[in-house]
Order: sequence, then structure tokens, then C-alpha cells
Amino acid sequence: MNPDDLAARSVQVAEGLAAWLADSGSLGPIAIFSALPGEPQLTSLPEILPAREFLYPLVHGDQSLTFHAVRAPDSLVPGHFGVLEPDPAKHPEVSPKAIGAFFCPGLAFSAEGTRLGRGGGFYDRALAAGRTDAVRVGVCFRSQIVAVLPREAHDMIMTHLADESGLRAVRPTPEAAT
Repeated sequence: MNPDDLAARSVQVAEGLAAWLADSGSLGPIAIFSALPGEPQLTSLPEILPAREFLYPLVHGDQSLTFHAVRAPDSLVPGHFGVLEPDPAKHPEVSPKAIGAFFCPGLAFSAEGTRLGRGGGFYDRALAAGRTDAVRVGVCFRSQIVAVLPREAHDMIMTHLADESGLRAVRPTPEAAT
């Protein structure tokens, strides 16, 4: 995808998420992410919905994530893997148990909500530490949604998928839901 197409599609994804958030009432804090190359860029969400509390992940050496409240995405600093991250001295940490929705990046997602990450298990561990009723949104481009992906026991299933066409709930098969 060329840079202009990536930017235009990112705007569509972010606008769809913003519309859903505007209609979804009080979820509490929302965990979003700084995009790696090829992922939808969500930095416009705090500008579109300034009353919402957005959290960005901070990668730790033990392959864990903590989430920090960030009002202005331009205050993020380069961190692990070249990803922009919050400075923990400036951005307060928020417990995963307080997070109402996690917007998760991935290399691919199945139509049933299985997520293929980058292999470190960062998001699976963070989601497992979160609330069981938290909304888990796989954020991607339409081309990243496939019919089926392999799933391991520790993989956390997404409850929703968001792409250029908007956000929709997924219905995992009984095998995937366990």
C-alpha cells in the first residue's frame, strides 16, 4: 500500500472507530496504539474525541505492556521496536482492569476474531490481565482479514473487528471461544 493510500485508509478506520465510540456510552479508558509501518494510524482519535481517555502501551523488557494516559499523541517518544510510546514520567499508568476497550493491532485477523500478532505475546498477556467484559477490537485493513487463522490456547479472541468499512462484532466458533 502506498503512503497516500495508507493514510486515507487509516482515516477511514479511525473515523469508524470514532463513530462507534461516540455511540457506545461510557466504556472507561480506551487502549489504542502507535502504528507500526503498514498498520492503521489512530493518532487522530484523541483529537476527534477529546473527552475520552486514551491510553497508549509501553513495552517492557519482560515482554509485558503497561498502559498510560496520553492527552496529546505528539508527546509520545520513540521506544522499543521504533514504536512511539508514552514517557512513564509524564503519563500516568492505568491498570488493565480499568480499561473498557482495547484496540489491538495485528498482522492478520480471522473473521471469527483470532488475532495473528508479531509473536511476542504482548497483547495476549495484556488482554488476559484486563477485564473479562472489556471490548477487544482488532484494528486492521480489510485486506488483513482472512477466513481462518491457527489459534493457540493463550491467544485472546477479539470481540470486534474494525477496518475501512467500520466496526462489527465477531462471533467465534465454539472451538475459538474456549
